[in-house]
Amino acid sequence: MHDIGEQWEATVSGPVEVRLRELGGTLLGVTTAAHPHRITRFDQLVPLIMSGQIAMGWIALAGAEQPLTEMPMPEDLKTYVLHYSPNHATVGELLATTTPSLPPAQAQAWALDHIPLLGDHLPREGRLLDWQQVNLDPNAWYTFDVLSPRPLLRAPP
Repeated sequence: MHDIGEQWEATVSGPVEVRLRELGGTLLGVTTAAHPHRITRFDQLVPLIMSGQIAMGWIALAGAEQPLTEMPMPEDLKTYVLHYSPNHATVGELLATTTPSLPPAQAQAWALDHIPLLGDHLPREGRLLDWQQVNLDPNAWYTFDVLSPRPLLRAPP
């Protein structure tokens, strides 16, 4: 990235440029909590995102169908979470985040509101089984959709 006065400019090429053009834009993060030249890895952004110190939004490329208008982020941009301990490992799509201070019952109720169920025309009531603790880990719980053949979510409170 280069500071050219009142704006920043970035140049990309190769596979990154091809992917940006396929998507029609990019996710942009703005913060005063870190200098852009000191960010060298994506994982350095995680604390900023989790603490709310970075504002993020989708920016359409110039010449895209609706440049400079608000548009939803493409569905194929996803974040995954790995939870690992000596007794188990799980990986799943990150659906939402909240304060880490919620007790288990509140965290589970909060998580239920963020679980997308396939078949929107079907009632939600009774679709998810009761939360089950993972290997007596007080911060690891899972549930699953009775209509799904595999577990849906393990939500740490």
